[in-house]
Amino acid sequence: MARRRYGLQAASPLETENCVTAAPSTEAVIAGLSHDLRSPLNTIIGFSDILLTGRIGKLNAQQKKQIAIVLNRGQELLGLIDHLVEYARLLRGDVSLELSAVLLVPFLERQLELLKADLAPGGPTLVHVPPKRPHRVVADEQKLMLVVQKVLRVGMAVSTPRVIRVDVQTIPQSERNASEADIRLRFGFQGRIRTELDDLLEWEGKNAVPGKIRFSLHLARFYLNRMGGELSLCRKKGRLEFHLDLCKDKK
Repeated sequence: MARRRYGLQAASPLETENCVTAAPSTEAVIAGLSHDLRSPLNTIIGFSDILLTGRIGKLNAQQKKQIAIVLNRGQELLGLIDHLVEYARLLRGDVSLELSAVLLVPFLERQLELLKADLAPGGPTLVHVPPKRPHRVVADEQKLMLVVQKVLRVGMAVSTPRVIRVDVQTIPQSERNASEADIRLRFGFQGRIRTELDDLLEWEGKNAVPGKIRFSLHLARFYLNRMGGELSLCRKKGRLEFHLDLCKDKK
């Protein structure tokens, strides 16, 4: 059997034509590992769920609490794997976004209703200023929903907001860049901000912001770029703002 070159032992000259010299892409590795990652994780999630139902024996309060943590962390990790695999497939060109005209007002209202349901009593106040025009933007509606959810979660994770303000603006011509986006969804988190903007976008080294938070923001930016838009952040006077810039539907 011919030896393969994995960096441990060089092949003889007679075996050179059978050598494996090209390393697979990172995207291919991620996609290829998806089944191997999901299988044990699904077992952990499923068994944790069975334990919590009490079908194979009763648990005391402390045991239920600990198993619930395992279940929640497992589901969180499974969601992260799913997003990572889809990201890899998009990079490889295996799948593409389904762009269409999305009515912005009803779309935003649906997302904000979900946000209201998640806000704890006594939590931040949600302020929404509906746009005067029924804007239509070019987007993949499912991915845009994912982007909004990730931006909201990142904002809540890195701040302690008293007010969450959501509005829609028309981007002035002077502020438009190469993306040609002309409609901006602005999500503002007014309150204490627990991180620096550079830490949210930095990948060269470890910092105080967990990798899953930074990946969420990276994924949101990636999807917006694929829709012809852009995601940016700014911080001013105790407020953290996320700007989701999108292209208006011209039809």
